[in-house]
Amino acid sequence: ARALASRGETPDRMEDQPIEFFHRVRQGFMELSRENPDRIRVIDASQDRDVIESQIWKHCRSRFHEFLR
Repeated sequence: ARALASRGETPDRMEDQPIEFFHRVRQGFMELSRENPDRIRVIDASQDRDVIESQIWKHCRSRFHEFLR
């Protein structure tokens, strides 16, 4: 809903899926993150946009420090 409101468009094929689909997808990603904590980080996207961005960069720098200076 947030993405559609910002673009003012109709839902695409993915956006038109029932909420249960997204719950299953999230469950799958959460399982992957538990199995691969060094590779997959979970970030709370309900936070302020600047906080989210800061956390993403923090994790990217710690993982890819040799590429990101």
